[in-house]
Amino acid sequence: MSTNQTYIPALSIDALTRYYDPALATIFQEQRFRMPLVNRNAQTGDRVLDIGCGTATLMLLVGEHTAAKCVVGLDIDPAMLATAAQKTAQRNDLLLLTRGSAACLPYADGSFDHVVSSLMLHHLETMQKQGMLAEAWRVLKPGGSILVMDFGPVGSGMVTEGTAAVFGRFERIDDNLRGRVPEFLRVAGFVDVFMEDVALAGVVKMYSGRKG
Repeated sequence: MSTNQTYIPALSIDALTRYYDPALATIFQEQRFRMPLVNRNAQTGDRVLDIGCGTATLMLLVGEHTAAKCVVGLDIDPAMLATAAQKTAQRNDLLLLTRGSAACLPYADGSFDHVVSSLMLHHLETMQKQGMLAEAWRVLKPGGSILVMDFGPVGSGMVTEGTAAVFGRFERIDDNLRGRVPEFLRVAGFVDVFMEDVALAGVVKMYSGRKG
């Protein structure tokens, strides 16, 4: 997927992008919401990649609370990256931004110790999700880890169908709600794959894996 192809903006509509940071800060208490990703990120490892970094909130948290020496953020949305650049301007020794596609990462094999991603996977179509995870495996060093925070299965029958119907108008969330993400990770090559509840009464999951 090139950067010229279509993508779903952070709040589904371009005009709402300016409200992304205020919405997550006030409604979702974003820093507390995303801290599980930071806390689970190993305290060792020089290089961390944030796929779908958005406005760089997670990058800033990783840079502040872990021992990472370089945190690289990638996003396809130029409006989000513009805000990210403003927020990271004073930390360009540690935080680096790239515009690019999650399904075709512009980095060499084995470039990173850890990969993280927060609330981005559900924006991708099935093949793009699989492509992103395969690319994450490629750019990780042997033994490197992946942590993905995103929506997951919330029940069966009417619960899943109803949630899919609501969110499906704006997002590509069906794979998440049907519990397919762990299998996507295994197919990409990850081992020790695990899914756990982390937020919003189990609606948001943490997916983890390791490159063997």
